[in-house]
Amino acid sequence: MAWTIMVTFRLVLVYGPDRFTRASSIHAGRVGTGTVALFGLLALPVVIVLFLGTPQPSGAWKALAAFLGLLLAIAELALTASLHFAIEDPTGHSAEAVFPSFGFVEKMTRPKSSFWKSIGLFLARLPPDLTKGILDGTRLRSGHEMATIALGVFLLLYAILGVVFSPAWSSPDRQPAALLFLLLLLTVFTWFLSGAAFFLDRTRLPVFTTLLVISLLTGFFGTDHEFKISEAKVRDASGLRASDVVHSWEKGVRRKKSPTITIVATAGGGIRAAAWTAEVMTHLQEQCGERLSSSLLLVSSVSGGSVGSMFVVGPYSSENGDYPLTEAKLRPIRSNASRSSLSAVGWGLAYPDLARTAPLFGSLVKQTIDRGWSLENAWETPWREAQQTPPVMSTWRDDVRAGTRPAVIFNATVSESGERFLIASTDTKSEGTVEFFDRFPDSDMHVATAARLSATFPYASPLARPSAGPIANAYHIGDGGYYDNSGLLSAIEWLRDAGTAVQDYNVLLILIDAKPGTPKSGSLWSWQKQLVGPLETVLNVRTSSQRLRDSIELNMAVDYVRAQTHKDVTAVPFLFSSDSPAPLSWHLTESQIAEIGTSWRHGENVEAAKLVYGQLGCPATTP
Repeated sequence: MAWTIMVTFRLVLVYGPDRFTRASSIHAGRVGTGTVALFGLLALPVVIVLFLGTPQPSGAWKALAAFLGLLLAIAELALTASLHFAIEDPTGHSAEAVFPSFGFVEKMTRPKSSFWKSIGLFLARLPPDLTKGILDGTRLRSGHEMATIALGVFLLLYAILGVVFSPAWSSPDRQPAALLFLLLLLTVFTWFLSGAAFFLDRTRLPVFTTLLVISLLTGFFGTDHEFKISEAKVRDASGLRASDVVHSWEKGVRRKKSPTITIVATAGGGIRAAAWTAEVMTHLQEQCGERLSSSLLLVSSVSGGSVGSMFVVGPYSSENGDYPLTEAKLRPIRSNASRSSLSAVGWGLAYPDLARTAPLFGSLVKQTIDRGWSLENAWETPWREAQQTPPVMSTWRDDVRAGTRPAVIFNATVSESGERFLIASTDTKSEGTVEFFDRFPDSDMHVATAARLSATFPYASPLARPSAGPIANAYHIGDGGYYDNSGLLSAIEWLRDAGTAVQDYNVLLILIDAKPGTPKSGSLWSWQKQLVGPLETVLNVRTSSQRLRDSIELNMAVDYVRAQTHKDVTAVPFLFSSDSPAPLSWHLTESQIAEIGTSWRHGENVEAAKLVYGQLGCPATTP
C-alpha cells in the first residue's frame, strides 16, 4: 500500500507539468533510497498497532513476520520497477523518476505491443488538451501503462481472494483478517482513483464526489438488503403456545420426571454475550447433566445472546432429545460461540456491499448476498464441518412439538415501527409484537438467519427485509437490543401465557447478562460535543431504562407466577464482569476469551451456580 502511494504520487509529479501549466516548475528527480524509506514509513502505524495489539504469536515471531513482510514488499517494488523500465522508451525519463533502479534494473528496447498501440490511437482522437501528460504523440506513456497493468493485477487478486475466501465454503478459521480486505481495497482504489483524477482534473471534475453523487442518485432501486426466507416443506398445522410446549414436554422423552422447568433469558452484547451464554450453560450442563438439559423449556435471547443460544440449543437430538454430557463434547459449543466471524463481515463489506454502491451497476448485486449473509455462513460452519444440513426454524418447531428440544425466542426489532419482532419455535401473543410465523405462516428460514436478525449490531450487519411475501410485511429488522436487551420480557410473557400448565412445577429462571459498567462522571463539553450529545443521551437512556424496567418486570413476574401456581420461582443471575470495554466486532482476542472463564469463577457466579445445583438436585461440586 505504501509503494502504491509512492508510485501514484511520483507519476503525478513526473507527468503533471505537461498537463497543468502551474506545475511546469516541478522537476521530479531520480528516486533514491531516502524517498523509498520515507514512503515505506507509511506502513509503520499499522505494523506497530498489530505488533502491540495482537497476543499471538510471540514478539520474536512478530519481528520475523514484519521482516519477511518488508522483504516481500521490496521484492514487489523491484518487480514493478522492472516492469516499468522494461516498457519505458529508451529516450524516456519517467522510469527512474518513479521507481528506484536498485542498481541493476535497466531500460530494455522492446517493440510496442499492438494492444497499447491501439489504446494510444483511441485516446489520440480526444482533443489535444485532454491528452497532455497522457500520450506522447500516439503512444500511451509508460507510467500509465505500468499503472494500468498494476491495477489489472490487483483487480485480479481482489477477484481471486473474493472467490477463495467466500464464507459460503471457507471456514472462519481459514479466512484472512478483515484488515487484509481493507488494505487491498485501498490499494485498488488508489491505483484507480489517482489515474481517473489525473485525467479528469484537467476538466475540473472531482472524481470521488462525482462517483458518490452518481451512486446516491442511481442507488434508490434494487440495492436494498434482504434476508432469505423459503417456502416451508411442511405446513405448521397447529399452534405452539406456551401451554402446548409444556404439554409436549410432559409427553415427550426428554422430561425425565423433572419436578422443575428451567427458563433462560440471555442478553445482548455482541460476541462476548454469545461466548458468555455458552460458558454458563455448558458449565451448568457439565455438573447437572440430564437434570438441566431435560428441564430446559425455553431460551429467550437477544443480539449476541441469540448467537450463543443457537449453539447451546443446536446439539439437542431431534430423535430422542439427548444432549451432550461430557466436557469433551460440550467444549465445541463454547469454541463455536467464541469463534471469530469478523473476517466474514470484512468479506461482505469488501465484495457484495461495496458492489451494491457502484453507480448504475449496484442493482445487479443479489439483495440477499451481503455482510449479514456472510455472518450466517460463518456461524453455520460447525454444521458444514460435521457434514450436516444447517438447521431451519420449522425443524426446531417440530422438535418442540415432539418434546425433544426446548423452545427458542430470537428477539429482534422492527425498524419501521419500533415494535418487537419475534422469530420463535413457540407462539406468543402480545400487543405491539410482530411474529414471523404469524405474518409468514407458510415460510421458513435458517436458524442462523434468525440469530443474525436478532444480532443486527449497528453497521456490523445491515437492516434487512424478507426476500418474499407481501410488501406490507417487508419490515426491515434490527437488533433486538433496541427494544429489550435482556430477553427477559419475552420470557416473562411466555411464563404468563403458560398459566396453570406450569402449576405442578418449580420454575428456575436463569438470567445471563453483564454487570453495568462503571458510572461515568461529569465532564466539560465543547460545541462539537453538543452536536452528538442528544444522540448519546438517547443511547445511554435506552440502556439505563431497560435495566430498571427489567428489574421491576422480574419482581412482578416472580410474584405473578407464585400467585398463579403456588409454586416457587427461583431467579438466578449470571453476570459477566470485566473492566475492559466490550468488543464492538465479531472477534474476541485470547485475553477476552480468558476473561469469560475468569468471570465464571467469580464469587457471585459460583454462588449462583450452587443455587441452580440445589434447585435441580445436582450433585454437590467443588468450584
